[in-house]
Amino acid sequence: MLKDRVITAAILIPLLVAAILLLSTKSLAFIFGAFVLTGAWEWSRLSGFTSVISRIAYTGIVLLLMISSYEWVTQQLVLQNLMSSVFIYWLFAFVWLVITPADKILSNAVNVYARGLVGLVLLIPTWLSLLALHSSGVHGAYILLSFFILIGVADSGAYFSGRLMGLTKLAPVISPGKTMAGIYGGLVAGAIAAFIMGQLLGYSVYSLLSYISVSLLCIVFSIVGDLFESVAKRSAGVKDSGSIFPGHGGVMDRIDSLTAAAPLYFLGLSWFPGLLE
Repeated sequence: MLKDRVITAAILIPLLVAAILLLSTKSLAFIFGAFVLTGAWEWSRLSGFTSVISRIAYTGIVLLLMISSYEWVTQQLVLQNLMSSVFIYWLFAFVWLVITPADKILSNAVNVYARGLVGLVLLIPTWLSLLALHSSGVHGAYILLSFFILIGVADSGAYFSGRLMGLTKLAPVISPGKTMAGIYGGLVAGAIAAFIMGQLLGYSVYSLLSYISVSLLCIVFSIVGDLFESVAKRSAGVKDSGSIFPGHGGVMDRIDSLTAAAPLYFLGLSWFPGLLE
C-alpha cells in the first residue's frame, strides 16, 4: 500500500506544481472543479443518497453553485465574509468532536439532506479559496503552492512521527491511525516549512510570525477536517470515500484536510496586510 501511495504521489505532485505555476486561475478552476465534482459524487454516497439519479442531482447542484459563485474569486470582501462563516462552522465541528463521545458521534443518525448540505460547506468554499489564493497579487501562484507544501509537509511529519513514536491514540474509535505524537510531529514539521516558505516569499519579521501562526492554525484544523470525514466514512460503513487514487482512496480522502484548512488559510492571510500580495 505504501508503494502505491508513493507512486501515486510521485505522479500527481509534479502535475499539481506545474498546473499551479503555469496555468491561469480560470484554467485551474476547471481542473480543481473536476476534483470537487468527483468529491461531490463521493460525498453523496457518504451522505446516504442511494440512487444514481439523486447522486447525479447532488453533483449537479454543486456544479451550479460553483458556476454561480466563481466571480467571488476576485471579490476579497465577499470571500472574507464567506470564509468567516465557514470558519465558525469548523469551530463548532471542532468543539463537537472534542466534547462528544466517539460512540455517540458515530451513532447519531443525521438526515441525508443535512449531510448533503454539509458537503456544500466542505466543497464550494475549498474550491473558491484555492482559486482566490492563486489570483491574489503577483505572488499568488507561489502562495497557493506554499499552502499545498504546508499541508503536505505537516501530513508527512504526522505520518512518520506517528509511526515512530505514536503510542497515545488521538481518536481510536474514529480514526485509529492518528496519534498525539503525529499531531506534534505535524505541527513541528509545518512550523519549519512555514518559516522557510515565509523567508522565500520575502515576508518581514512581523509578517513571518503572522504567517507561521496562520499556518499552525491551519494544520490544527486540517486534522479536524480529516477527522470529520472519518466520521462520515465510519457512519456510512466504508473505509475510503472512493478508489480513484491507488493507495490513497478517493478524492475526499485526499482533500479532507483541505476542506477545513484552505478557507482558513485564505482568511488568515487576508487578516494581515502584505501576506496576500
